[in-house]
Amino acid sequence: MPLEKLTEKNHALVQEWRALGGNGPDSSIYDELQLTLRGSASSVQDKDSVLDWYIHIDDSGEHNAAVCFRSRESNINHVFMSICLSDRKRSCSNLQVGFAAMDQAFQVSKFHKVSMDLDSKNESHIRLLKKLGFQVEGEFESDYFDGKDYIDIKRLGILGTKWMEVREEVKGHIDQLEALSTQERKNFTIVILCDLDSWLLPYLYDLVEEWRAMGHRCEMSHEASGAVPADFCFCLSFSQIVPSSIRRQFKNTLVVHESELPQGRGWSPMSWQILAGSSRIPVTLIEAEDAVDTGRIYLQEWIELEGSELSADWRAKQARCTTSLCKRWVENYPASVETAREQQGDASYFEKRERAHSELDPNLSIVNQFELLRVVDNKRYPAFFNIRGQLYRLLIEKDSE
Repeated sequence: MPLEKLTEKNHALVQEWRALGGNGPDSSIYDELQLTLRGSASSVQDKDSVLDWYIHIDDSGEHNAAVCFRSRESNINHVFMSICLSDRKRSCSNLQVGFAAMDQAFQVSKFHKVSMDLDSKNESHIRLLKKLGFQVEGEFESDYFDGKDYIDIKRLGILGTKWMEVREEVKGHIDQLEALSTQERKNFTIVILCDLDSWLLPYLYDLVEEWRAMGHRCEMSHEASGAVPADFCFCLSFSQIVPSSIRRQFKNTLVVHESELPQGRGWSPMSWQILAGSSRIPVTLIEAEDAVDTGRIYLQEWIELEGSELSADWRAKQARCTTSLCKRWVENYPASVETAREQQGDASYFEKRERAHSELDPNLSIVNQFELLRVVDNKRYPAFFNIRGQLYRLLIEKDSE
């Protein structure tokens, strides 16, 4: 649905959403201008900017998002965008709101460029903007005070010409989500637990979006104590133990682990198996128990490796298997529970990988240490070596040419 001009009638509604949206830089415009609408006007001016407010209405007629475009420094062709989402927004994806905002900006308002400033830790909105064709243009350290702390800001931007290049691809993805929403199925409440700094998090935002499009009520939390009662809880790239007192809130609490259980329980199973030369690694969906990685096995898929994959490559394959298992389990419930089997055989355990595990031996060849280079993370635990008492860091990436 296209955007409509915000009216005074919807002023209080959007202020209510603002109260739910936190104090990030993308929502600070509410505080700066206090949404002072004169009459029914949807444009507000101050000495530094001109604001245009719009409201998004989904197919059912529900108001579910507000969008603001603000020009700065008298450059009316380059605007900064703010988006405020209703907590009731379920039938419409964030991507649909973003699509409507981009069409309004470039096809109706004829702006040249749209930018958005976000908390650098706001991975869900950053990923959304990248899907819309935005690119990161800069990062600003301790640039915004949210009322409690100074936070780092990431600025993303998109030109009108770029939007026209990606528009049909974005529309195709929205059509896929809408097709999912028309399928008849049971609707469940689902909680996903994932570490805030996990590399898997961006992939899980896509899973949440897809489940919501299908009619499930899906929420994400980064703390076990923050999990709300639901039908199912998926612990995905989650380092905390979920106690039985919390697991009792769910019909099933599920974990994905990349090994042929009971072999390979514990930490970083993908990395350890790649280091051992494995080219076919099982990905296993199990029930969470008090003892780590000991639960009943529900489903398995396998990752096939060619031997050239670096961490970003095999993680993408791991993410596809992980989300596929979760979707299959929910889709087939309750039959998926009936196929459970107990783990059989002797158990083995992988230790937690530390920074020291990324150390290279300068006396060995690259070939002899290539599997180690495949599992290092250039940002979090890069490869390093010691020569003559000095530590050196070695970053690895594929040549795109």
